[in-house]
Amino acid sequence: MRTPETTAGMGKFDGLREYLEREKNDPTSDESMELVCDTLTVIDALDKATADLEAMRLASKQVLHKRDELWKAEVTRLRLALACVEGLINESHGVTGLHLNGDVALWGDLRTGGQFEEWLMDFDAALAGPEAEGREAKESK
Repeated sequence: MRTPETTAGMGKFDGLREYLEREKNDPTSDESMELVCDTLTVIDALDKATADLEAMRLASKQVLHKRDELWKAEVTRLRLALACVEGLINESHGVTGLHLNGDVALWGDLRTGGQFEEWLMDFDAALAGPEAEGREAKESK
């Protein structure tokens, strides 16, 4: 039995189906009857395939929505982590013992543009976000 959920794509062949049902009741020949029956079978298969495709489309849409929600949550989590580290950087002068000599490595020296920028370039790029990558690509052209 077909339900509204499985008949989402039906109706495309209703006019043809009605015509063929009338022909089936009053065939002009055995060959005509066979052709009508075969055509009705094909139409039924097309209707079922259309309903199946619609069901798959809806299922895919739900999966993609769930995936998007998970990615949004992950992005939020990572942004919070970046903000925590940035807060730590903003509330301190640097890192003691980084160069294994007891000196303080100043954050300015470790951030992009500093003498040892390779330590935190990826951190700064992550803080800037993907929009900055697009701007940098345009500026380098």
